[in-house]
Order: sequence, then structure tokens, then C-alpha cells
Amino acid sequence: MVSRSIESLPITLRPSKSGMIPGALICLVICAFIVATWGNGPVLTSLISLILFGAFPVQALVSWSYFDEIFLRIDEKGFTISNGSHVETVEWNWVERFMIVRGRRSHRWVGWRYAAHYPPPKPRQRSTRFRIADEVLSSSYDISIDDLFELMTSLHAHYRSTEPQPVILRPALSQMLADAATLPMTLYPNRRSLLSLVTFLAALGAAACYWLPNQPITLSVIIGVLVLGAINVIREMNESTTYLRLDEKGFTHKTLKTHKRVGWDEVEQFVASDKSDYVGWRYLPGAAHKRQKMFALFSPAIDDSLTRIYGERSEDLASLLNHLLEKHGSKATEPSADQ
Repeated sequence: MVSRSIESLPITLRPSKSGMIPGALICLVICAFIVATWGNGPVLTSLISLILFGAFPVQALVSWSYFDEIFLRIDEKGFTISNGSHVETVEWNWVERFMIVRGRRSHRWVGWRYAAHYPPPKPRQRSTRFRIADEVLSSSYDISIDDLFELMTSLHAHYRSTEPQPVILRPALSQMLADAATLPMTLYPNRRSLLSLVTFLAALGAAACYWLPNQPITLSVIIGVLVLGAINVIREMNESTTYLRLDEKGFTHKTLKTHKRVGWDEVEQFVASDKSDYVGWRYLPGAAHKRQKMFALFSPAIDDSLTRIYGERSEDLASLLNHLLEKHGSKATEPSADQ
């Protein structure tokens, strides 16, 4: 299949037009039932259900009207993705590797991570379960995910350039490295991630108030827990409460619940985990007593991890920490002049 695809380039793949029909029909039947039984229950619940189930048929109708403009076109230079309103072209040389991204339930996509010499011009397109991809293809384009992954991987290996590529640092990483030229340096949690968590807790509280109005004790307990959680998150926005401080001897990670000090001479390597936005690290054998496997985010390559997000991308923070480890780790193990 792959050899034939290489010989027949360029090729254009399109999503299955009939794939949405069963789901759209089921949603239409549910919408008809909601309309037919309107007034037999809470109006707000019926309205929300109608909007939720009616969104899929509307989306399917819009997709069918723009079907000719939705495609994945592949050639020797790269691939072009068109979703009707936006067209994006990615060259093979820009891609480090492709992978299969697993989402909730049985959903899967083919995604890719950009190479170091080509920083992505925008944040990640999709928030995936394991966050291992910079972007993903929004469809399987009427072939199986495994076949599409094999096709993209083979074409990438066949057409990408083997010549060394110029290294272009992402602007955020370049700024972090420039700031780290003079230590100590202090980083604070990503406020957007903290605000998102507060918003999520508020949404849970609103849902609890709506669904449990007749259970005051249970509702009071839930609201109390959520309020305490929101207060703690808001407190962490205070710069004196949560921070990551870097100096020539190591780093200090402080939150409301932890105060951890780790020396450069105790760390083997920092890793940006494929399963979260947190940065972890592996200890050297001599510091094995510090290992906290329960916080290692289910990765065998990590002994411990930071429990907050610093910066926009975990890869940038890992690169910064590895840079400082390489620069100051050897100094920490050298004997002093007095010795």
C-alpha cells in the first residue's frame, strides 16, 4: 500500500461522507423526542439536551456542504490539511515524528510533533489525553487510523531531508535561556492553567447546585470542598506561595503542600513527560533515597516531578533545566580549591 502511494503522489484523502449519517439520525430522533415531550420536565434540562444533541446534525450538515473543501493532500514536499475554513501546509522536514494519539473512550487520531529546528507557530491545536502531539489530523479520511499512521510515517521517512537542519529556538525558550544567564532565576506557575482550574471548580459547583437542590447536606459538603480547592488555587497565584527558583547549586520547588530542594549533582536528566504537562526528572544512583515514584506520572523514565506548570510548553522548561544541569551539574561535583 505504501509503495503504491509513493508512486502515485500527490494523493488526496477525504473523510467518509456516510460516517456521520447514523450518528446524525440518532441525534435527530432524540431531538424529536425532546420536542414531543416538551413541558413534561424541567425546561432548562430539555433546552440543554436539545442543544447538545442538535449540535451534531448541524455539524454534519455543515460538513456535507463543505465536503469538497475538506481533505488531506499529500505530496513529496509535505501534506496539506483543509477543513473548509482553514488550510494548513506542513513540510516533511518540519516533523520530528508521527504517533497515534489516544483520546477518551476509543477515539484515536494520527498526530505529530514538530522538530526542534521548526518551532510550531501556534499553541497545540488539540488538548489530547496524553498531550504527546503538537497537532493532530482531525479525521482518519476514510481509511483506518493504523493505515494512515503507517502511510504518514513511511512518507515522512522517505521524503524528509537527511541534511542537518539549522536549529531555531522557540521564542519562549530563547527568552528563558537568556534570563537564566544570570542566576538566581525564579519562575511562577502558568496563570492560565490555574484560572482554568478555578473555572472548572466553579462549573462543578454550579452543576452540583442544579442537580442537588433537595439534598442540602450533600450539597453543602460538595460546595465546601470545591470552595476550599478554589481558595488554594487562588492562593497559589501569589508569587510568594508557589514558585520554581533556580540557582547555581540546584532548584527549589515550593507549593502550598510541598517545599522541595534538589541539587544539580543529584539529577541525571530532566524529561518532558508524554502523559502530562508536568516536567519530571531521574535521580542519579546516589540520590535514590529521594525518589517519589507515586508522583512520577506513570512513566518509568521519571523518579519525581514538578507538580505545577511553568511556562507555555513543558519541552521548553525541560530544555532549560537540562541546559542548567549541563552547565552547573559538573561544577557541583568538582572538589573545592580548599580540598
